[in-house]
Amino acid sequence: MRRLAFALIALVAGCADVTDSLNRTTNELVYGDAALAGTLAPYPQSSGCNDDRCIALDRTEAQLYAAARMGRINWVQLVDGFYQKRAELFPSVRDTASVRELRAYQRMLAEQMDQRKLTETQWVYLNERKQNELRAR
Repeated sequence: MRRLAFALIALVAGCADVTDSLNRTTNELVYGDAALAGTLAPYPQSSGCNDDRCIALDRTEAQLYAAARMGRINWVQLVDGFYQKRAELFPSVRDTASVRELRAYQRMLAEQMDQRKLTETQWVYLNERKQNELRAR
């Protein structure tokens, strides 16, 4: 019985991975580079994209977060640096209204982070809430 339950869980988990992969591939075919050019995540994480530009953007995101956390750069520089790198890697991608709104919101939050008015936990929560709001539109 345990083996059967384990096999079913593995099968369902595998289906979710396949579905995510198919969704990413479909989006890439329909939207081209726009589907690959991610936005700044609330914390460093993989985009799940295997394109070299996505990997470079993921690496940049992690480096910028590490530098901001160590105080080598401020949080506004994190936001600006990420979107500058995104523009370099994906020059053909024009920001949508949602991306522009998210970027402005993240920059406003970053200013509050630099003034020590927000904690990083609040940064994560507010970013996730905004991204969910934009996806729901």
